Amino acid sequence: MQIDYTQGPEGEKKTSRLLDFAENLFNLQYIDGFDDRVDQMRTGDIEATFAEFDFARFLYIHDINFKFVVRSGLAGKDYDFGIRYSDGRDACADAKCRLEDTEMRAETILNALRKARTNNLPLDEPGIVFVKVPQG
Repeated sequence: MQIDYTQGPEGEKKTSRLLDFAENLFNLQYIDGFDDRVDQMRTGDIEATFAEFDFARFLYIHDINFKFVVRSGLAGKDYDFGIRYSDGRDACADAKCRLEDTEMRAETILNALRKARTNNLPLDEPGIVFVKVPQG
């Protein structure tokens, strides 16, 4: 989590990623549940939390009203975002992240979607699953 002064594309990629993260922290700091996500990152779930901040940025820049949902550990209630659309409808959303060293296949993405639906999202409410995959 520091700037990489290595010359070339790899150093620039790491530095750009860090600057994006800093911008996310600044812009999202007033969203409900933000502090929980920062604490989550401190306890070591860095890559998954990083992905949650990326999806939160997407919601934020598209003026979608949302909050971070505090982890409950309960099946069907352990999703990442509560979203309220402008027409008053609510939806639950979960973010899944595939790590850089994960072999990307259709089955990998389907498993992430199934896991989110069965473990994290409530069965009786609208649900959204965001999946972040490594750059190819």
